[in-house]
Amino acid sequence: MTEQYQLDEALARLRNQIEETVGRKMKTPKDFDFLAEQIFDKLHESVSATTLKRIWGYLTEPSTPRLSTLDLLAQFIDYKDWDSFCHQDSSRQPVPSPVSTTSSLKSRRLLIPLAVLVIALLVGGSIFVISSYSEGQKDTGEFMDDYYLKRGAHFDRPQDYLKIFGIYDLDFYWGREVYNHPGIFIWGPEYDNPTYGNKGDAAAMMPTITERWTSDNVSPEQIAQRNSDLYYVALHRNEIRLTFMKNLVDSGYVFLGVYRLSKTESDTTHTTWERVQDNVYLHDLHDLLKYCN
Repeated sequence: MTEQYQLDEALARLRNQIEETVGRKMKTPKDFDFLAEQIFDKLHESVSATTLKRIWGYLTEPSTPRLSTLDLLAQFIDYKDWDSFCHQDSSRQPVPSPVSTTSSLKSRRLLIPLAVLVIALLVGGSIFVISSYSEGQKDTGEFMDDYYLKRGAHFDRPQDYLKIFGIYDLDFYWGREVYNHPGIFIWGPEYDNPTYGNKGDAAAMMPTITERWTSDNVSPEQIAQRNSDLYYVALHRNEIRLTFMKNLVDSGYVFLGVYRLSKTESDTTHTTWERVQDNVYLHDLHDLLKYCN
């Protein structure tokens, strides 16, 4: 068996498993845009739609994928890296459900108790679980009043605020789209993160949050390319972020409000998110889309 044959066979298996994970076949440009966003949501790493098209053979130009790209794709389906995927070893972790995919929605509907579904219908399709908090969780009234989530509300763990939005699979939590509200995401950045920055005025509860990706292990050119990619992804997605920041006042998470991309303060070197609303009425999340640029 030739080395090229083995590579082609492994790539075919990789493509099939990725399509199974996201619940759709890669057939159109929109499919590849969708997959690129799913990869960014889960790994916070960018793989361009053009690169994905080459790997799927959608573009006929000859190209050999970079190992770094193959590592990311293998990590997307929960292998340690490309080599682990090729050897199908035990390094694979339990497969998390990607955000906004057909398979994850089906799974979630099966897992949500009937009682929660009834509540969802009563409140117009929005799922809010106010009971069943973990032991030691603060009383609901301390951070919610008449279903308003208030700026400054404190949560010890992501589980404690994700439950409010009916999210229980906690494989990743810092870029989760709210179920039934496309375009509205839950963001859990870490203040002054060494890789992504997340800088701002902590004393004023972060009226803006500036991200700039950096790494000691890559060249300045790669850093510049990554920040440019992040900027254009943010422009394309035009999302609204419900933001819970880690390590701002202590080791927990504090709710900062509703953010959108600041087009005036962002460019290809960094992205800046601006707060546009403090408190959130949980029964009408769809109203937040009015802040889209």
